[in-house]
Amino acid sequence: MEDQKEPAHALVDRAAGELRAAGFKTHTAVEVGDVRESILDAAAKWDADLLVVGSHGHRGIQSLLLGSVAESFARGAKCSVEIVRVATNY
Repeated sequence: MEDQKEPAHALVDRAAGELRAAGFKTHTAVEVGDVRESILDAAAKWDADLLVVGSHGHRGIQSLLLGSVAESFARGAKCSVEIVRVATNY
């Protein structure tokens, strides 16, 4: 996991820079652990107004078996959640 932190920081920093340039206030973090708990805890700690998360759009039995991280945010966040679907070619 350590070898993935540097590219993750670069990606997060680039996205945050674009948001800041557009006038948004941002907080960023790269953490290792349960993504659901880590992000919901950080959002609560930062008193976030909005979480923006991507979704792969799994449907049917695949969604049921895998669970949905985006759905977890929508149900568990104390702030608004924007779920952005990733374009698929299938």
